[in-house]
Amino acid sequence: MENEKHSLNQNRKKTKLKKVVKSIDLGLRKNSEDDEISSKYAFLKDKDMSAPRKQVTKSRRPNSNKAGSKATVKNSDKNNKNGKKKQMKLWKKILLVLFALMVIGIIAIASFITYIFKTDKWAITKEQFLADAGAEIYNKDGERIATITGSEVNKKVDLNQMGKVPDAFISIEDERFYKHNGVDLKRTFGAILSFIKTRGNSSYGGSTITQQLVKITMNDDSRKGVAGIERKIREWSRAIQVDKMLGKDNVLNRYLNRIFLGSATNGLEIRGVEAAANFYFNKPAKDLSVAQAAFIAGINHAPSLYNPFKEDGKEKVLARAKNRTLIVIGKMHELKKISDSEYKDAVKEVNDGLKFERGSQTNGLTGLSFTTTAAIDQIAKQIKAKQDINYSEAREITLNSGYKIYTTEDSKIQKILNEEYAKSKYVKKINGQTAQSAMVVIDPSTGRVLGTAGALEEHPDTLGLNRIFSERQVGSTFKPIGIVGPALESKNTTAATVYYDHLTTFGKNYTPHNDASDGDNNGIVSMRRALTISLNIPMIKLLSIMGYEKPKEFLKKMDINVDTEKAGLSLALGTESITPLKMAAAYAMIANKGVYNTPTFYTKVVDQTGKVIVEPEQKQERVMSEENAYILTSMMEDVVDDGTAKSFGNVLGNMAVAGKTGTTSNAVDRWFCGFTPYYAAAVWYGADEGYKKTASFWGRNPAAAIWFPVMKRINENKEVKKDFDKPDGIVTKSVDKATGKLATSSTAEKYDEIFSKDNIPDKSEGSKAYTICKETKKLATKYCPNTETVYIGKVIETEEKGNWTPRLTSGKITEYCDKHTTPVMLDVPNVVGMKLDAAKAKLTDAGFTVVAKINDKAGVAKDQVLTQSATKAEKGTEIYITYNSSGPATTNTTNTTTSTNTTSGGSTNTTASTNTTTP
Repeated sequence: MENEKHSLNQNRKKTKLKKVVKSIDLGLRKNSEDDEISSKYAFLKDKDMSAPRKQVTKSRRPNSNKAGSKATVKNSDKNNKNGKKKQMKLWKKILLVLFALMVIGIIAIASFITYIFKTDKWAITKEQFLADAGAEIYNKDGERIATITGSEVNKKVDLNQMGKVPDAFISIEDERFYKHNGVDLKRTFGAILSFIKTRGNSSYGGSTITQQLVKITMNDDSRKGVAGIERKIREWSRAIQVDKMLGKDNVLNRYLNRIFLGSATNGLEIRGVEAAANFYFNKPAKDLSVAQAAFIAGINHAPSLYNPFKEDGKEKVLARAKNRTLIVIGKMHELKKISDSEYKDAVKEVNDGLKFERGSQTNGLTGLSFTTTAAIDQIAKQIKAKQDINYSEAREITLNSGYKIYTTEDSKIQKILNEEYAKSKYVKKINGQTAQSAMVVIDPSTGRVLGTAGALEEHPDTLGLNRIFSERQVGSTFKPIGIVGPALESKNTTAATVYYDHLTTFGKNYTPHNDASDGDNNGIVSMRRALTISLNIPMIKLLSIMGYEKPKEFLKKMDINVDTEKAGLSLALGTESITPLKMAAAYAMIANKGVYNTPTFYTKVVDQTGKVIVEPEQKQERVMSEENAYILTSMMEDVVDDGTAKSFGNVLGNMAVAGKTGTTSNAVDRWFCGFTPYYAAAVWYGADEGYKKTASFWGRNPAAAIWFPVMKRINENKEVKKDFDKPDGIVTKSVDKATGKLATSSTAEKYDEIFSKDNIPDKSEGSKAYTICKETKKLATKYCPNTETVYIGKVIETEEKGNWTPRLTSGKITEYCDKHTTPVMLDVPNVVGMKLDAAKAKLTDAGFTVVAKINDKAGVAKDQVLTQSATKAEKGTEIYITYNSSGPATTNTTNTTTSTNTTSGGSTNTTASTNTTTP
C-alpha cells in the first residue's frame, strides 16, 4: 500500500511538472533562444516518475538476548520520539526564518520596483509620440528657407498602406500583440528564467512590439546586472503606459514607421518599412509580395547580416536571408495570416530567389544645405540629452513637432559656397579616387556658422557624409594654434626669437626635414620667418623647449583634445587629425582677439506657441591675450604677403587677410585656414580614402584655390579694412637680427618688430660677421660660387636651452662648406670692345678681380678695352684687361679681331686688334 501511495504521489508531481514544462514551452517557442531554454527542461518530460522509490532495508543483527533487546528497543523508541520532536522544532524555526526572509525579499523587490516606477523618467508624451506637424527652418535674418512636412520624413505611411508587412512583423515578433497589455507574461516568464540562468547576461528576446518601440524611443539599453534588471522593469512600466496611451494600432503604426532596417551606402539609416521597401525592392510597402514583406520583417533583429547589396560574402548573406524569410512565411501560415495558396506562392518565390532592386536612399530632406542639416543634427543631440531618449527619436521630434528652427545660415554666403563647390575644375580623379573638400565659414565674434560645404558636387547629398565633421591630419595649419599660439601665451617665444634652422637630430634618431623647396639649412631665422615660409625644424625646437603641457591646455580650451605626449615632437608638424569645423573655430578665436566661441549652427528652436524649446550650449573662453592674438595675426599676414600663400596675396585686394597653408605627408591632405576682419574660414581638400599625392593635380595649394575666391566674394560688400585692429598693449622695438633681442648701438643689422608690452626681450649681447655659402649656410670656402655675409649672435638663447644635436651653443659658425671644395671653372664675360668702367663692372659682378693696364693705339676710342686675359677661370681670379687711354671719344667703324690662347694653368689669354676709320 505504501508503495502504491508513493507511486500515486510521484504521478501527481509528474503531471504538475509536465504542465509547467508545457507552459514554459508555450512562452519559449518564439525563437532559437527559446528552444535552447526549452531543451534544458527536457529531462522533466522524459524521466519516468512512476517508478517507486527503492526501499532501504536495514540489516539486523542476530538476536542473542531477547529480553535485553526488548529493553533496548523501548529506550530506542523513547530516544527516537525525543529526537523527532527536536527535529520538528528545528524545522519549524528554519521554516519561520525562511518565510521571514522570503517576506523581506518580496517587500524589498516590491519596494525596488515601486521606486523605479516612481522615479521613471517617462519623457515622451502622447503628443510627441504622434507628432506629425513638420518643421519650418529660418536663416540668420529670420527668413524662412525651408518647410519640412511630416509625410516626407522617413517615408511614413499608415497601416493600411503597408500591405502584408504588419502581419509579417506580428507573426515573427509578437504573435499575441493584440491580446496583451504591452507586456506578454508568457514571454516575460521565459525571459526571466533565461536572465536567472545566465546570471543577468541574457539577451533573450522576450520583448513585445510595444517594448521594442519603447527601446527605440528611449535612450535606455543597459543589459547586465542590476542595471539590466532596472531597465527591464522600466521597459515593462513604459510599455504598459504606451499601450494605454496610444492603443494597439497607433503603437504598431509608430513601430513600423520607426524601426531600423538597415544602412544605405551613403551612411543614412533606413528607418520604417516604407523606406525599407523602397531601398530593398524599389517599391512601396503596399505593393510588396508576401515573401518580400516576410524578408523585411525577418531582418529586424540584425539588418546588416541580411543586406543583399553587400558584395563581400554575398552567397552566405543570400542563403541566410532565404532561411530567415522562410521561417517568417511559415509562422505567418501557422497563425493563418496567409492562405495555403499564398503560402505556397511565397515559398516558391523565395526558393526561386528573391529579386532585390536598390531604390531610393533619401528621406525627403534633400535640398537642404549642409549648414541646415548640421543644425538639425545639433538640435537633435541636445534634445536626446535633455529628454534622455534615442537620437533617431530626438531627430524625429525635431522635424515633426511643428517647431520653428532658427539657423545661423547666411543665405548669400551659403549660395556662394554652393556655387564654388559645384565647379567641375575642383573635381579631380586618379586611380579610381575622386577629390573631395569641405569648407566652414564662421562669424568670429559669435561662433555662428554662416555657411558650409561638405562635398564637391553640383547637387550633393546633404544627408550623407558631411566632411566638415571628418577628422583629417592638418599639417602646418596646426603651427599657429598648437605651437606658436601657446608659445606666445606662455612667453616661450616672441615673433623675433631666433632659431638655428639646420639639419638636427632630436633624441637618438629623430631627424626631421623641412619641405624640400626650403632645404634643411636656412641658418638663423626668426619665429616670424619660420612661420611665414613654414619651416619645420624651428617649430620642433620650440616645442622641445616649451614642452607638451602648454599646447595641450591651449587646445583644450577650444575643445580640441590632443594627446600631445603620445604625438611627441611630430606634433609640431601637424600629424594630429582635426575636423574642418574645429579648425575654423580655432582660427576664429585668433580673429576674435583671443576669445573662443563654441561653433553653433542655430540660435533657437521654438514651438507653435512661441515657447523656446532649446537653445545652443555655447561657451565663451579667453584662450590668449588680445596682444598675442594680434602678434600671431601679424605673423600670418606675412604668410599671405611673402610666404607659402603669396601667390594668392592679391586676390582680396587691399582687404587685410591672415592665414596658414597646410600639407601633410605626400600632400594627401591640403589645407588653408585664415580670416579677414569679418569672417574666419577653413578649407580641407583631399580624398575620402586619402590621395597618394594631391599635389600632382595642382601647381599650388588647392584648398587655398577655393578659400580665396570664396572669401573675395563674401567680403565684396564690406568696408575695406587694410589692417586688423591693434590693441593698446602692443609696442614696436628695434631688434638685432642676429640675436632676436633688442638692438644696441653696436648692432650690425637691425629691424623693427612688434611685442606684447609684458613680453619684451633683453638687450642683445652683440654679434659677429661671417661669410657663408648661400647654399649650405656654412662658412664659405674660396670655391663657393655664391656667398653672403651674416651676423651671428654671440649668444643664441634657444640653442643654449636645446636638447638636440648639433647645437650652436658657441654663438658662432665653425663648419666650412663641404660641397664646394674643389675649383670650378667659370665663364669669363667677353668685355673686349666695351668701355673700361662697364667692363670692370661686368667682370666684378661675375666674381672676378679686374686689373686694368694702358695700351694706347692710334685711332681707337678713349677707354675702349682692347684685350682680356682669359675666357674661363676660377671664381676670384684676376682678369687682366688693356685699354686705350687717349684718342677720340667715339669712332664710326670699329673692326675688332680677337685671338684666344689657353694658359697651362687653365686660364686663357685673349688679345684683340682694332682698326678704326675716322671720317
